[in-house]
Amino acid sequence: DSREGAYKVWNISQDNVDADILATYTKSFLSDINLTINAGGSIFYRRYRNDYASTDGLNVPGIYSLKNSTGSILTYSSDNALWGTRSEKEIKSVYASVNIDLSKYAFLTFTGRNDWSSTIASGNNSYFYPSVALSSVVSDYVKMPKFVDYLKIMGSWATVSSDLDPYNIQSVYNKELSWGSNTVVSYPLALVNADIKPQKTSQFEVGISTSFFKRLSLDVSYYRSLDTNQILDMLISQASGFESRKINGNTYTTNGVEVVLGIKAIQQKDFKWEFNLNASHSVRKLTEIYGGEEYFGNLKKGDRADSYYATVWQRDPEGRVIVDANGQPLKDPYVRNVGHTDPNVRLGMQNTFKYKEFTLGIELNAAIGGVMYSTLSPKL
Repeated sequence: DSREGAYKVWNISQDNVDADILATYTKSFLSDINLTINAGGSIFYRRYRNDYASTDGLNVPGIYSLKNSTGSILTYSSDNALWGTRSEKEIKSVYASVNIDLSKYAFLTFTGRNDWSSTIASGNNSYFYPSVALSSVVSDYVKMPKFVDYLKIMGSWATVSSDLDPYNIQSVYNKELSWGSNTVVSYPLALVNADIKPQKTSQFEVGISTSFFKRLSLDVSYYRSLDTNQILDMLISQASGFESRKINGNTYTTNGVEVVLGIKAIQQKDFKWEFNLNASHSVRKLTEIYGGEEYFGNLKKGDRADSYYATVWQRDPEGRVIVDANGQPLKDPYVRNVGHTDPNVRLGMQNTFKYKEFTLGIELNAAIGGVMYSTLSPKL
């Protein structure tokens, strides 16, 4: 703000409208087979408005009015791109689910949803994402050893799609800081793509859940997800007058496993201690590059998506830093892969202590592996 004082008006408003309709049908067959069908539709609408105006100093101290500005009224700042913006977004949806309860043997669920988004061009703005899930409590119909309390297996497959923020398929001029009394506008440096499509993620998961000795529980799951049609800003030659263009490209594959172990450590009349130990590991890799290119930035096909590239010092074959004639270390002319930013494993422990009517919860978390690169450390 100006040292000559300032006066600003800043109004932010957001209106959300959510409307849903749902119908349910249930039916039983042969006394132990149950069918439930749900079907419905929804409309989501959001209107956002961010109005900002500020003086560029005050002509007369103590007179707080935009008309008292010493210079042009400010309505834009490069530090806050939302100033002076307005947007609207609408998504219309229909959805349905079918749940089948096959007595004590299995539970089967199908779902489907179709969205129509206002932020994607007509013809591409309709996207459907289904899912199916199957689970079975095996211990309900198979005799288990006495130490096994129950055994459940499950599997699922689902897809999810997502759209863009408003006004990303058409280029418009942006208002900049005024030059005197003249309004200044600029054209975006990123090329839009009116033919952009929703990005999609498909995931498959299988798991098992069991309990032993009334004291121990174990849940293990494995999942694999595939990210396709990813909406990316691809760098292009600046000789074109632009810096990037929006594309649907690249495919990423994630493989992960999660394990949760529950233990009822102490079960006394007045005092109980229970805790869960959980561990998870996942790796996301770039498995396909847009246009069949060899590289996407520094990454090539098969690389971890979280690979971290940085400038390092030159070293000889024995790992010693190479210095110049003045004894200063020499920078490597190429960026090098120094590791990956995601941890190798995430760990957690959730403790619950209960004494009579009092309960205390303590949670511990840890992340092992991964890199945080310091540009200062190599200089010391």
